[in-house]
Amino acid sequence: MNDQIDSLVSVTAESTVVAFRGGVESAGELTPVGSEDRSPVLEFPSNILLSSPDLRRIHALADRFDFIVACDDTVAGFVNLDAIPCVDVMISSLTKTFSGSSNVTGGSLVVNPSSRQRDTIKAALSANYEETYFPLDILTLINNRKNMPCRVKRFNESTIPLVNLLSSHQSIATVHHPSTAPTSSLYQSVMRKDGGYGNVMSIISVTRPAPNIPTISSIENVQKYGVPQRILRISVGLENSDQLLATVAKALKEGELFELQNTA
Repeated sequence: MNDQIDSLVSVTAESTVVAFRGGVESAGELTPVGSEDRSPVLEFPSNILLSSPDLRRIHALADRFDFIVACDDTVAGFVNLDAIPCVDVMISSLTKTFSGSSNVTGGSLVVNPSSRQRDTIKAALSANYEETYFPLDILTLINNRKNMPCRVKRFNESTIPLVNLLSSHQSIATVHHPSTAPTSSLYQSVMRKDGGYGNVMSIISVTRPAPNIPTISSIENVQKYGVPQRILRISVGLENSDQLLATVAKALKEGELFELQNTA
């Protein structure tokens, strides 16, 4: 998350990052201030708390105050979601689920053809576009994405049982996932008919802080956005679902034994 904040701030000298604490979105707080707040960049669902902003309400504000809404749907992906009608620009990583083979990087940007800002966005893209993509990387992405819908379906099916297992365990204080978030109805409002909730979740333990925030400055930076210290992100892959559940259950049991031995 800290890297994402740094990246967004570096887009232009006027860039500002505004987070909705805890991920529970209050779209009324997004009213633009001054003339510099022109293009909020949202995540749907958010990384790392997996909550979903109210895209329709935000887009209504965008129409009222004449600003562009950009959204990143990478965490759940466009196989699960159809959120483009609710935004002006949709950004997606092609490095992770889309590729699935960890041998190429890439990203995509799709302009909503019905956006009131369509001509403005296309003009800006045309004026700044540079052809820098390596042809073999394009071919690799094309080959890798062929079985993506099947992979996403398997991700979805394997993740829900793990969410249920972790949610019922005494060592886990909270499980963050689009299916269990307070904003789940907002997620469902743009979920495809045959879509799911994605394979990314984060958990908060009741014991030791998770070592996934590398520096003190990073901890302070993300905690002010409501991200707790004891948080660990999990991404479910193509593992056998039963084997995955058994492995996690074993890890939870070992964790309990470790805590008992170190608190006795």
